[in-house]
Amino acid sequence: KKTVSTLWTRMEFRRAFTDRRYIGMLMNKYIFSKVFAEFYGRRCVQASDVDAELLKSMAGRNGSVVYKPNCKGMGKGIRILPVTTKEETEEALACIRSVGNGILEEYICQNEVLKELYPKAVSVIRFYSGCSPLGSLLFAPVLTVAHENEISNGCQDALTAMVDIRTGEVLTHAVDQNEMVDYPTHPVTGKAFLGVKIPYWEETIAMLRRAVPLAGRISNVGWDVAITGEGPLLVEANTIPGFTTAQYSGFG
Repeated sequence: KKTVSTLWTRMEFRRAFTDRRYIGMLMNKYIFSKVFAEFYGRRCVQASDVDAELLKSMAGRNGSVVYKPNCKGMGKGIRILPVTTKEETEEALACIRSVGNGILEEYICQNEVLKELYPKAVSVIRFYSGCSPLGSLLFAPVLTVAHENEISNGCQDALTAMVDIRTGEVLTHAVDQNEMVDYPTHPVTGKAFLGVKIPYWEETIAMLRRAVPLAGRISNVGWDVAITGEGPLLVEANTIPGFTTAQYSGFG
């Protein structure tokens, strides 16, 4: 109990140290993009404001945009929408208008090191923070790489491996936390997880040192960070992060 974060200890910590008036700035993805604009690194607009011209502008050279429900978690409802032809643009607009309230973002182009692990989805590093009147702690970074899908989310379809917070080096094989199976290499690309060095690590830690205090009234946060060719950026933050993800590898 003193060394392992359980669902019970997380609940007790939240009850003692979370000011619920602040939760909305993390749960509402559009508000999050504005509060943390300095660390967001991409355009984000409300889906209701999107037209064909804006859609094509946001797709840019990558040719895709990302739709997200405004307040859902666990990777649910996220869609990668191609926008390279007139037909795709019309289909994307129809999709956006049919699914209701949400946001549209520019697609993140990840760093080549992570792209080699799995190019079909943007991999993220999940950091955990704990905040109380005594201060803030940042700990247990977990590399999260999609297994087969276009979205890297540990609750849906992803492999997770622990990262050394001091160096950014992957310390373990990956584990499929839904099936409890170890993967020394990615099953699609064959790339090994152990020893991968996450680029821009010092810059990532420096960014989080500045971002975490902005959510200092929320006791438990799971921060998802992507690494681009230019450096780190925040993907989103979760107010009820599954701390157990950081404890799966090695089943210890």
